[in-house]
Amino acid sequence: MSLYTIDLDIKNLIDNLYNRVDENGELIDVTEEDLAESLKQISELQGERQNKLENIALFCKNLDSEAQAIKAEEESLKIRRERIERKSDGLKRLMMNSLMANGDTEFSTPKCYAKIKETVATDIIDMDLIPEEFIKVKTFEPEYKPDKVAIKKAIKAGEDVPGAVLKVNRKLNIE
Repeated sequence: MSLYTIDLDIKNLIDNLYNRVDENGELIDVTEEDLAESLKQISELQGERQNKLENIALFCKNLDSEAQAIKAEEESLKIRRERIERKSDGLKRLMMNSLMANGDTEFSTPKCYAKIKETVATDIIDMDLIPEEFIKVKTFEPEYKPDKVAIKKAIKAGEDVPGAVLKVNRKLNIE
């Protein structure tokens, strides 16, 4: 029997008794056996209800423990993943330095292919030196930020933009 059904049955038994009470608080048309039977049923249902509530509480405790164990495992896996990523990044830097030291930009075998990819990014050295024409204002937030795309285009076109330079980023892609 579900907790909902138990609660409903208890309510119905109590309502049934309450509907048989007169204005003086006396039970009408209820024998002592009927009253005793109703009270016995309510008591049994209360016991069942108590048992259901305890089982639900214990089940919740088990679920919470399982969730905590999963959370701890997630944190452990995250630490492990980050350690592996750092190791891979270090090895990629080593490989990229070796390739660059020998004037190579790629490496290929039947099992793998690696290539150094270069990107140019705008590096803001001093925000206060950036001319107003290269500042964009976000309308939904009163925030001023340099327009890095416009600055990059201007520097590539030979224009001097105080407070900004272009820097070359290198990344080794392995397939």
